[in-house]
Amino acid sequence: MRSLLKNIKKTSLLLTLIKIITPMGIAEGQSKNVLLKCFIGFRGSQMETKLMVDYSKSFIGKPYLWGGEGPEAYDCSGFIQEVLSCIGYDPTGDQTAQGLYNYFSKTARGKGIAAGSLLFWGKSINRVTHVSMAINFFQHIEAGGGGRAINSLQKAKTSGAMIRIRPIVSRNDLLAAIKI
Repeated sequence: MRSLLKNIKKTSLLLTLIKIITPMGIAEGQSKNVLLKCFIGFRGSQMETKLMVDYSKSFIGKPYLWGGEGPEAYDCSGFIQEVLSCIGYDPTGDQTAQGLYNYFSKTARGKGIAAGSLLFWGKSINRVTHVSMAINFFQHIEAGGGGRAINSLQKAKTSGAMIRIRPIVSRNDLLAAIKI
């Protein structure tokens, strides 16, 4: 079932890519590999950022679940990995917020808050406890609302833990904003 859902997501992604790329002169009849090669060549482009932001918004309201990797529920790092997978840029393995910070702090294109930037939160750069994505200079999208205590879908529902958009200033523990 999980494989089927991933294939559906990939098909949906391909259709989105076709809609985005076609106005640039790429014919709809071209193969998936040609489209992906063309698209991935624009790392950090406005197209890629728009795709990430639009894709992330499609998850709004999905439950937050500690350790959740989807598709029923996600934790913060599982959600960000899912969003990164839509552009073919998900680091291998099950990454924590700290693991994502460690990876992207070495491979980043730059720093600063902009649409598509990964935002890392916590006590220090050695104790990153949360990751989200900026959708603009003022707001971010995150899977959050309860941390380790949210270990069932019922708890997520009763506590309002979910994927949501919030003002970046709603938290006071931002450590880094990394452009991928």
